[in-house]
Amino acid sequence: MPTSTTSFSEYSLINCDKNNIVIDTIKKAENENSIIVRIYETHNIRSEVSFNMGFDFDSAFVCDLLENNLYQINSDSRTINLKVKPFEIVTLKFYV
Repeated sequence: MPTSTTSFSEYSLINCDKNNIVIDTIKKAENENSIIVRIYETHNIRSEVSFNMGFDFDSAFVCDLLENNLYQINSDSRTINLKVKPFEIVTLKFYV
């Protein structure tokens, strides 16, 4: 969460290092105490993307559109790295 010296205009819940990736949805999971983030690739480019989270999480998973876990993503503190295919939609789940 933002510190007392951070204004909300400087705070980002999630950001990534590629311009061809759109962070489309951030919401609470339907059936669990976790956060869902849905992203997609827009320029027909295979990309290796680094996401920086503005919150602490215990584990991260790629899941299907129904929010079922597919596989776990390795994380480093608040950062995850992910390979995204051209025009791919990816749903991420973060357990907090």
